[in-house]
Amino acid sequence: GIMDSHFGISSPPSLNESAATTASRQVDTEGTEWECNFTTMLAAGNITVEGEFFDDGTDSTLAITGGTGKYAGAAGSMLLHATGNPVGTEFDFIFTLTD
Repeated sequence: GIMDSHFGISSPPSLNESAATTASRQVDTEGTEWECNFTTMLAAGNITVEGEFFDDGTDSTLAITGGTGKYAGAAGSMLLHATGNPVGTEFDFIFTLTD
């Protein structure tokens, strides 16, 4: 199924009792590409993802690497869709979970 969550860089990352934490390291010298892992914390459990993040307003697709609670053993992908004004100041987290 698909789940949507919204994350704003400039404000606490929360919507519908969800939050996200991230760890990242810069991959290129231009500063636009990062290797990231995110944990999205939801009421029913957590979902973890890992992959490339682009800070130039380009959408990113990250792999779902696992989860806890209702999402234990989760797999699939997360589209990190850049939004906001200017683009890239807010993001939609769009999870596609595979069975």
